[in-house]
Amino acid sequence: MKPVLYSVLLLGACMTDAGSVAQNHNKVAVVDEYERRFTFSEPTPCDLFLHRRITDEAARIVEYDAKMATGERSLVYSIVKDDPLPLKAALYHGNKETFRVELADHALRVDADGSPVLSVTGYDLDAFATAAHAIDDDAGLALLACALPVHKELGAIPQFLLNRTSGGRDPNQPDVSQTSTSQQPILDWKGRVTLLGAYVLAGACLHTQDWQCPCLRYHDDIVGSVVGQCGYAIPAWRSESL
Repeated sequence: MKPVLYSVLLLGACMTDAGSVAQNHNKVAVVDEYERRFTFSEPTPCDLFLHRRITDEAARIVEYDAKMATGERSLVYSIVKDDPLPLKAALYHGNKETFRVELADHALRVDADGSPVLSVTGYDLDAFATAAHAIDDDAGLALLACALPVHKELGAIPQFLLNRTSGGRDPNQPDVSQTSTSQQPILDWKGRVTLLGAYVLAGACLHTQDWQCPCLRYHDDIVGSVVGQCGYAIPAWRSESL
C-alpha cells in the first residue's frame, strides 16, 4: 500500500457534497482536499499543513497526506478484520514505509523497516513494554500523535473507525449513515477504549524507543474516555511547528 492510495484517480474525480469522489471499476474513494494549516490542542498538541484525506469505506482505509517540518508524510489507517492485530496505522515518507503500528484489544506492536521495534501488552491500562530499537522518524511520530480521525473539523469520521460495517461517504447519498447506529460491528472489540481511543493512546504514548504516556485525560462523545498512565510530559517534538 503506497500513498497517495488513489492518486491515479484524482484526475477524474467528480464533486459531491462529501468532497470529490474518485471511481475506478468497483472502487470508490472520497477525497477531501484541505491545503491549509491545522493546529489542535487535544487530545495532544498538533501543528501541521494537511493536504488531503482519502477515504475508502469498502476497503476500510483512510489516508492523510501532510506536510511536516522535515518533509511530506502520509498516514494510512486501516482495519484488517481477521488479523490478530486488526487496527493498523502506517507512516510513509514518500513511497517508503518508515514504521507501522498494529493494535488489538489490549496489545500492540510496532515494526520499522520490516523489523520489530516495540511490543506493548495492556496498553489500555497497565502497560508493559519491550523495546528493540528506536524509530527513526520523529515527523512520522508527530503526525501519528495528531490522532487525525478524531477531529470532526476534517469531516465525517469514517464509519469503519467507529466499528461499523458500512455507511458514510456514499457518493450518491453523502454520509447518509453518519448518524445511524444500526450497523453491525466489524470487530468483537473488548478493549477498555474504543478503536478511536486506541489510536489516540498510540499517538500519545509511542516514543522513539519506548512507551510512555502523558497525563492524558481526554473525553469525546464519539471517541469515549481515554486515560494515559499519568507521569510523563509530552516531548517537545510532538508539537512540531512548520
